[in-house]
Amino acid sequence: MLFDGLSISFKVFAESLKTTWMESVPYISCFKTDIVYSIYLSGKLANELPKKVIKQSFNESYLKPIATELNISLRKAAKLMALRNAWVANFQERELPKISFTQLRSQLNSEIAIDYVVLTSNNWVQHPWIEDQIEQEDSEDLLCVKPYTPEELATHNEFSKMEFERKIQNIEFCTNLFRSQNGSYKSMLEADADAAKHDVKRAEKRILELQDELAGQENIIRAAKKVIRKFRDTDRLLNNRLPGRQEKTEEELKRIEIAKRFVSQWVISLKNVLEVNNCSELANAIGSQRMILGRWENKKALPTISSLRTISNNKIQFGKYAGTGTKLYEVQTTPSLSNLVNLIEFV
Repeated sequence: MLFDGLSISFKVFAESLKTTWMESVPYISCFKTDIVYSIYLSGKLANELPKKVIKQSFNESYLKPIATELNISLRKAAKLMALRNAWVANFQERELPKISFTQLRSQLNSEIAIDYVVLTSNNWVQHPWIEDQIEQEDSEDLLCVKPYTPEELATHNEFSKMEFERKIQNIEFCTNLFRSQNGSYKSMLEADADAAKHDVKRAEKRILELQDELAGQENIIRAAKKVIRKFRDTDRLLNNRLPGRQEKTEEELKRIEIAKRFVSQWVISLKNVLEVNNCSELANAIGSQRMILGRWENKKALPTISSLRTISNNKIQFGKYAGTGTKLYEVQTTPSLSNLVNLIEFV
Protein backbone atom coordinates (compact mmCIF):
# COMPACT_ATOMS: atom_id res chain seq x y z
CA MET A 1 0.00 0.00 0.00
CA LEU A 2 1.31 3.43 -0.89
CA PHE A 3 -0.13 5.02 2.23
CA ASP A 4 -1.13 3.18 5.41
CA GLY A 5 -1.62 6.16 7.74
CA LEU A 6 1.15 5.02 10.07
CA SER A 7 4.36 5.85 8.22
CA ILE A 8 3.69 9.21 6.61
CA SER A 9 3.51 12.58 8.33
CA PHE A 10 1.03 15.31 7.47
CA LYS A 11 3.77 17.41 5.82
CA VAL A 12 4.74 14.60 3.43
CA PHE A 13 1.08 13.79 2.87
CA ALA A 14 0.10 17.37 1.99
CA GLU A 15 3.08 17.92 -0.32
CA SER A 16 2.37 14.65 -2.17
CA LEU A 17 -1.11 15.72 -3.25
CA LYS A 18 -2.11 18.05 -6.03
CA THR A 19 -5.06 20.35 -5.36
CA THR A 20 -7.34 22.02 -7.88
CA TRP A 21 -10.26 24.29 -7.13
CA MET A 22 -13.50 25.50 -8.64
CA GLU A 23 -15.94 28.27 -7.72
CA SER A 24 -19.67 27.82 -8.21
CA VAL A 25 -22.87 29.63 -7.26
CA PRO A 26 -25.52 26.99 -6.50
CA TYR A 27 -28.09 29.45 -5.15
CA ILE A 28 -28.69 33.11 -5.88
CA SER A 29 -31.35 35.38 -4.44
CA CYS A 30 -31.84 39.12 -4.27
CA PHE A 31 -30.72 39.00 -0.65
CA LYS A 32 -27.71 36.68 -0.66
CA THR A 33 -25.21 35.02 -2.96
CA ASP A 34 -23.11 32.26 -1.38
CA ILE A 35 -20.22 31.08 -3.56
CA VAL A 36 -19.06 27.49 -3.06
CA TYR A 37 -15.35 26.64 -3.21
CA SER A 38 -14.72 23.02 -4.21
CA ILE A 39 -11.29 21.45 -3.70
CA TYR A 40 -10.25 18.34 -5.66
CA LEU A 41 -7.36 16.14 -4.52
CA SER A 42 -5.43 14.21 -7.16
CA GLY A 43 -2.24 12.21 -7.62
CA LYS A 44 -1.19 8.64 -6.81
CA LEU A 45 -1.75 9.22 -3.12
CA ALA A 46 -5.35 10.31 -3.73
CA ASN A 47 -6.21 6.79 -4.94
CA GLU A 48 -5.55 5.51 -1.41
CA LEU A 49 -7.91 7.97 0.30
CA PRO A 50 -11.61 7.55 1.22
CA LYS A 51 -13.79 8.75 -1.65
CA LYS A 52 -15.58 11.33 0.48
CA VAL A 53 -12.40 13.44 0.89
CA ILE A 54 -11.39 13.50 -2.79
CA LYS A 55 -13.81 16.38 -3.36
CA GLN A 56 -14.64 18.79 -0.55
CA SER A 57 -16.85 21.88 -0.79
CA PHE A 58 -16.95 24.94 1.46
CA ASN A 59 -19.40 27.86 1.43
CA GLU A 60 -17.95 31.36 1.18
CA SER A 61 -19.85 32.39 4.32
CA TYR A 62 -18.07 29.60 6.22
CA LEU A 63 -14.60 30.37 4.84
CA LYS A 64 -14.62 34.16 5.18
CA PRO A 65 -14.25 34.43 9.00
CA ILE A 66 -11.43 31.86 8.97
CA ALA A 67 -9.62 33.42 6.02
CA THR A 68 -9.95 36.91 7.48
CA GLU A 69 -8.48 35.85 10.81
CA LEU A 70 -5.53 34.17 9.07
CA ASN A 71 -5.20 36.93 6.45
CA ILE A 72 -5.23 34.51 3.51
CA SER A 73 -7.39 34.05 0.45
CA LEU A 74 -10.55 31.97 0.45
CA ARG A 75 -8.92 29.48 -1.92
CA LYS A 76 -5.96 29.04 0.40
CA ALA A 77 -8.26 28.52 3.40
CA ALA A 78 -10.29 25.92 1.50
CA LYS A 79 -7.13 24.13 0.36
CA LEU A 80 -5.64 23.91 3.87
CA MET A 81 -8.92 22.71 5.37
CA ALA A 82 -9.31 20.07 2.67
CA LEU A 83 -5.79 18.69 3.22
CA ARG A 84 -6.27 18.63 6.99
CA ASN A 85 -9.68 16.92 6.70
CA ALA A 86 -8.28 14.32 4.29
CA TRP A 87 -5.36 13.34 6.54
CA VAL A 88 -7.47 13.11 9.71
CA ALA A 89 -10.37 11.27 8.04
CA ASN A 90 -8.06 8.70 6.44
CA PHE A 91 -6.21 8.16 9.71
CA GLN A 92 -9.38 7.69 11.76
CA GLU A 93 -11.41 5.61 9.32
CA ARG A 94 -8.63 3.40 7.94
CA GLU A 95 -6.52 2.75 11.02
CA LEU A 96 -8.48 3.30 14.26
CA PRO A 97 -11.31 0.80 13.48
CA LYS A 98 -8.74 -2.01 13.13
CA ILE A 99 -6.94 -1.75 16.47
CA SER A 100 -7.17 0.30 19.64
CA PHE A 101 -5.52 3.72 19.77
CA THR A 102 -3.21 2.45 22.53
CA GLN A 103 -1.91 -0.26 20.19
CA LEU A 104 -1.77 2.22 17.33
CA ARG A 105 0.15 4.76 19.36
CA SER A 106 2.94 2.22 20.00
CA GLN A 107 3.44 1.97 16.23
CA LEU A 108 3.60 5.72 15.60
CA ASN A 109 6.71 7.83 15.54
CA SER A 110 6.58 11.03 17.57
CA GLU A 111 6.04 13.29 14.53
CA ILE A 112 2.89 11.47 13.41
CA ALA A 113 1.56 11.29 16.97
CA ILE A 114 1.98 15.07 17.33
CA ASP A 115 0.36 15.57 13.91
CA TYR A 116 -2.71 13.65 15.08
CA VAL A 117 -3.03 15.58 18.34
CA VAL A 118 -2.60 19.01 16.71
CA LEU A 119 -4.76 18.39 13.64
CA THR A 120 -7.69 17.08 15.72
CA SER A 121 -7.63 20.11 18.03
CA ASN A 122 -9.31 23.48 17.55
CA ASN A 123 -5.87 25.02 16.97
CA TRP A 124 -5.06 22.88 13.94
CA VAL A 125 -3.88 26.00 12.05
CA GLN A 126 -0.88 26.08 14.41
CA HIS A 127 0.57 22.99 12.75
CA PRO A 128 4.08 24.02 11.50
CA TRP A 129 3.41 23.10 7.86
CA ILE A 130 0.10 24.98 7.82
CA GLU A 131 1.73 28.03 9.41
CA ASP A 132 4.37 27.99 6.64
CA GLN A 133 1.65 27.86 4.00
CA ILE A 134 -0.16 30.79 5.60
CA GLU A 135 3.01 32.88 5.50
CA GLN A 136 3.92 31.87 1.94
CA GLU A 137 0.96 32.80 -0.24
CA ASP A 138 1.75 31.76 -3.79
CA SER A 139 1.37 34.08 -6.78
CA GLU A 140 -1.99 32.65 -7.79
CA ASP A 141 -3.45 33.31 -4.37
CA LEU A 142 -2.06 36.84 -4.30
CA LEU A 143 -4.16 37.65 -7.36
CA CYS A 144 -7.32 36.65 -5.53
CA VAL A 145 -9.48 39.17 -3.75
CA LYS A 146 -8.84 39.12 -0.02
CA PRO A 147 -11.72 37.80 2.11
CA TYR A 148 -12.92 41.23 3.36
CA THR A 149 -12.20 44.81 2.40
CA PRO A 150 -11.75 47.20 5.35
CA GLU A 151 -15.29 48.48 4.78
CA GLU A 152 -16.69 44.96 4.64
CA LEU A 153 -14.68 43.99 7.70
CA ALA A 154 -16.13 46.86 9.74
CA THR A 155 -19.66 45.90 8.72
CA HIS A 156 -18.87 42.26 9.33
CA ASN A 157 -17.53 42.94 12.84
CA GLU A 158 -20.66 44.88 13.79
CA PHE A 159 -22.86 42.15 12.40
CA SER A 160 -20.81 39.49 14.21
CA LYS A 161 -21.29 41.26 17.53
CA MET A 162 -25.05 41.42 17.04
CA GLU A 163 -25.15 37.81 15.92
CA PHE A 164 -23.08 36.72 18.92
CA GLU A 165 -25.35 38.57 21.35
CA ARG A 166 -28.34 36.81 19.81
CA LYS A 167 -26.75 33.35 19.90
CA ILE A 168 -25.46 33.68 23.46
CA GLN A 169 -29.07 33.66 24.68
CA ASN A 170 -29.24 29.99 23.65
CA ILE A 171 -27.95 27.51 26.25
CA GLU A 172 -26.82 24.97 23.66
CA PHE A 173 -24.72 27.63 21.91
CA CYS A 174 -23.09 28.56 25.22
CA THR A 175 -22.38 24.90 26.02
CA ASN A 176 -20.71 24.37 22.65
CA LEU A 177 -18.79 27.63 23.07
CA PHE A 178 -17.42 26.59 26.46
CA ARG A 179 -16.58 23.14 25.15
CA SER A 180 -14.71 24.69 22.23
CA GLN A 181 -12.80 27.07 24.50
CA ASN A 182 -11.81 24.27 26.86
CA GLY A 183 -10.80 22.06 23.96
CA SER A 184 -8.64 24.60 22.14
CA TYR A 185 -5.66 22.36 22.86
CA LYS A 186 -5.92 18.61 23.00
CA SER A 187 -3.23 16.84 25.03
CA MET A 188 -2.10 13.29 24.32
CA LEU A 189 -4.10 12.14 27.36
CA GLU A 190 -7.25 13.72 25.93
CA ALA A 191 -6.52 12.09 22.58
CA ASP A 192 -6.17 8.76 24.39
CA ALA A 193 -9.49 9.35 26.16
CA ASP A 194 -11.25 10.12 22.87
CA ALA A 195 -9.74 7.02 21.31
CA ALA A 196 -10.78 4.93 24.33
CA LYS A 197 -14.38 6.07 23.83
CA HIS A 198 -14.06 4.97 20.21
CA ASP A 199 -12.78 1.55 21.35
CA VAL A 200 -15.69 1.19 23.79
CA LYS A 201 -18.22 1.92 21.03
CA ARG A 202 -16.48 -0.59 18.78
CA ALA A 203 -16.55 -3.21 21.58
CA GLU A 204 -20.25 -2.57 22.25
CA LYS A 205 -20.97 -3.08 18.56
CA ARG A 206 -18.98 -6.34 18.61
CA ILE A 207 -20.89 -7.54 21.69
CA LEU A 208 -24.19 -7.07 19.85
CA GLU A 209 -22.79 -9.01 16.88
CA LEU A 210 -21.67 -11.85 19.19
CA GLN A 211 -25.06 -11.92 20.89
CA ASP A 212 -26.72 -12.33 17.49
CA GLU A 213 -24.24 -15.07 16.63
CA LEU A 214 -24.93 -16.82 19.95
CA ALA A 215 -28.68 -16.67 19.36
CA GLY A 216 -28.14 -18.22 15.93
CA GLN A 217 -26.08 -21.06 17.41
CA GLU A 218 -28.77 -21.71 20.03
CA ASN A 219 -31.36 -22.00 17.25
CA ILE A 220 -29.12 -24.53 15.49
CA ILE A 221 -28.80 -26.56 18.72
CA ARG A 222 -32.56 -26.61 19.26
CA ALA A 223 -33.15 -27.74 15.69
CA ALA A 224 -30.48 -30.44 16.07
CA LYS A 225 -32.13 -31.80 19.23
CA LYS A 226 -35.40 -32.24 17.34
CA VAL A 227 -33.59 -34.17 14.62
CA ILE A 228 -31.88 -36.34 17.24
CA ARG A 229 -35.18 -37.23 18.92
CA LYS A 230 -36.72 -38.05 15.55
CA PHE A 231 -33.74 -40.24 14.69
CA ARG A 232 -34.10 -42.14 17.97
CA ASP A 233 -37.77 -42.83 17.29
CA THR A 234 -36.91 -44.06 13.79
CA ASP A 235 -34.09 -46.22 15.19
CA ARG A 236 -36.46 -47.87 17.67
CA LEU A 237 -38.94 -48.70 14.91
CA LEU A 238 -36.23 -50.13 12.65
CA ASN A 239 -35.00 -52.36 15.49
CA ASN A 240 -38.54 -53.42 16.44
CA ARG A 241 -38.29 -51.61 19.77
CA LEU A 242 -41.74 -50.10 20.17
CA PRO A 243 -42.53 -47.50 22.87
CA GLY A 244 -42.91 -48.96 26.35
CA ARG A 245 -40.70 -51.10 28.53
CA GLN A 246 -38.43 -52.68 25.96
CA GLU A 247 -35.12 -54.38 26.47
CA LYS A 248 -32.27 -51.87 26.53
CA THR A 249 -29.43 -52.12 24.07
CA GLU A 250 -25.89 -52.59 25.32
CA GLU A 251 -25.03 -48.97 24.47
CA GLU A 252 -28.08 -47.67 26.36
CA LEU A 253 -27.18 -49.76 29.43
CA LYS A 254 -23.65 -48.32 29.40
CA ARG A 255 -25.04 -44.80 29.22
CA ILE A 256 -27.37 -45.48 32.15
CA GLU A 257 -24.50 -46.78 34.33
CA ILE A 258 -22.37 -43.74 33.50
CA ALA A 259 -25.28 -41.41 34.28
CA LYS A 260 -25.94 -43.19 37.62
CA ARG A 261 -22.29 -42.66 38.57
CA PHE A 262 -22.48 -38.92 37.95
CA VAL A 263 -25.83 -38.66 39.79
CA SER A 264 -24.28 -40.39 42.81
CA GLN A 265 -21.34 -37.95 42.71
CA TRP A 266 -23.78 -35.05 42.58
CA VAL A 267 -25.76 -36.25 45.64
CA ILE A 268 -22.56 -36.76 47.67
CA SER A 269 -21.21 -33.36 46.58
CA LEU A 270 -24.51 -31.70 47.49
CA LYS A 271 -24.43 -33.24 50.98
CA ASN A 272 -20.90 -31.93 51.53
CA VAL A 273 -21.67 -28.42 50.27
CA LEU A 274 -24.86 -28.09 52.35
CA GLU A 275 -23.07 -29.66 55.34
CA VAL A 276 -25.71 -32.33 56.02
CA ASN A 277 -24.97 -35.83 57.31
CA ASN A 278 -27.39 -38.08 55.44
CA CYS A 279 -30.04 -38.25 52.74
CA SER A 280 -32.82 -37.61 55.25
CA GLU A 281 -31.33 -34.21 56.15
CA LEU A 282 -30.62 -33.57 52.46
CA ALA A 283 -34.27 -34.28 51.63
CA ASN A 284 -35.35 -31.74 54.25
CA ALA A 285 -32.89 -29.25 52.81
CA ILE A 286 -34.06 -29.43 49.19
CA GLY A 287 -37.67 -30.55 49.66
CA SER A 288 -37.33 -34.00 48.09
CA GLN A 289 -37.96 -37.60 49.23
CA ARG A 290 -35.27 -39.30 51.31
CA MET A 291 -35.85 -42.71 49.69
CA ILE A 292 -35.33 -41.33 46.18
CA LEU A 293 -32.11 -39.50 47.15
CA GLY A 294 -30.79 -42.64 48.80
CA ARG A 295 -31.41 -44.68 45.66
CA TRP A 296 -29.70 -42.02 43.56
CA GLU A 297 -26.68 -42.04 45.88
CA ASN A 298 -26.45 -45.85 45.79
CA LYS A 299 -26.71 -45.94 41.97
CA LYS A 300 -29.96 -47.92 42.11
CA ALA A 301 -32.11 -45.40 40.27
CA LEU A 302 -31.75 -42.64 37.72
CA PRO A 303 -33.72 -39.39 38.02
CA THR A 304 -35.73 -38.08 35.11
CA ILE A 305 -35.06 -34.68 33.60
CA SER A 306 -38.45 -33.42 34.77
CA SER A 307 -37.77 -34.45 38.38
CA LEU A 308 -34.41 -32.66 38.41
CA ARG A 309 -35.91 -29.54 36.86
CA THR A 310 -38.71 -29.60 39.43
CA ILE A 311 -36.40 -29.61 42.45
CA SER A 312 -33.87 -27.24 40.86
CA ASN A 313 -36.00 -24.22 41.79
CA ASN A 314 -36.55 -25.38 45.39
CA LYS A 315 -35.08 -23.06 48.03
CA ILE A 316 -32.55 -24.49 50.49
CA GLN A 317 -34.41 -24.90 53.82
CA PHE A 318 -31.89 -26.81 55.98
CA GLY A 319 -28.13 -26.76 56.55
CA LYS A 320 -25.87 -24.24 54.86
CA TYR A 321 -27.67 -21.50 52.86
CA ALA A 322 -30.89 -22.08 54.86
CA GLY A 323 -32.90 -18.87 55.08
CA THR A 324 -30.83 -17.10 52.41
CA GLY A 325 -33.28 -17.71 49.56
CA THR A 326 -30.64 -19.68 47.64
CA LYS A 327 -32.14 -22.10 45.12
CA LEU A 328 -30.81 -25.58 44.43
CA TYR A 329 -29.54 -24.77 40.94
CA GLU A 330 -27.44 -21.93 42.44
CA VAL A 331 -25.48 -24.30 44.70
CA GLN A 332 -22.00 -25.05 43.31
CA THR A 333 -21.59 -28.84 43.10
CA THR A 334 -19.42 -31.33 41.22
CA PRO A 335 -20.85 -32.07 38.72
CA SER A 336 -23.19 -29.09 38.45
CA LEU A 337 -26.95 -29.63 38.26
CA SER A 338 -27.15 -28.09 34.77
CA ASN A 339 -24.46 -30.44 33.44
CA LEU A 340 -26.28 -33.37 35.02
CA VAL A 341 -29.53 -32.43 33.25
CA ASN A 342 -27.70 -32.12 29.92
CA LEU A 343 -26.17 -35.58 30.36
CA ILE A 344 -29.41 -37.35 31.32
CA GLU A 345 -31.12 -35.84 28.29
CA PHE A 346 -29.10 -38.23 26.11
CA VAL A 347 -29.72 -41.35 28.24
